[in-house]
Amino acid sequence: MTSHSVLGDKVRVYRRANSSLWQCSTYLEGREWCVSSKTDSLA
Repeated sequence: MTSHSVLGDKVRVYRRANSSLWQCSTYLEGREWCVSSKTDSLA
């Protein structure tokens, strides 16, 4: 898995080994939230 931390380590942008799409996750109100960027470009 390739991963980058942004916004002072509050958000993690990552790509899973079996996927070409980037996803991001964060913790908010005690819960982990994840969403796909629906793109294969990090830029």
